[in-house]
Amino acid sequence: MNVVPIYAGLPQTTDAARGLALLRSGTARHVMEMKLSSEDLSLVVSAAKEIVRSLVPARPERIALEIEALALHYPTINRTYEESLIINGHWLEDLSGWPLDMIQDACRNWRNSPERYFPTPGQLKALSQASLDGRRSLAERARELLALADKTA
Repeated sequence: MNVVPIYAGLPQTTDAARGLALLRSGTARHVMEMKLSSEDLSLVVSAAKEIVRSLVPARPERIALEIEALALHYPTINRTYEESLIINGHWLEDLSGWPLDMIQDACRNWRNSPERYFPTPGQLKALSQASLDGRRSLAERARELLALADKTA
């Protein structure tokens, strides 16, 4: 997923959609200067909150489930229980801080790629790093907008 899904719920012709477009271009202050109606401002603020929430890191148990499900698609190596614990711990460490939907998308993309073997954490992360970077940048602007909205409220 390359776009935060909350955009789909906003009408494309409203001032709120224009405000979000401005937010995406890095001008949170301009959004606040647009003289939006209270309803449109509420939509923009709700979208900004959703963008910030979209960065909540996946819980370790959800990461483990996604990785275990991905592993089912590939040849296995006989490992001891202790070796499996170490490897699983590394996966959890390496993917901590990543949102669940981005982990799921990376797993889906890997499954649908011509790769024949199980990925490393770095290979999986590389599939969504650009999207994560974009989301983090947008969330930073969303936080700026929320701070400005709080000052004017």
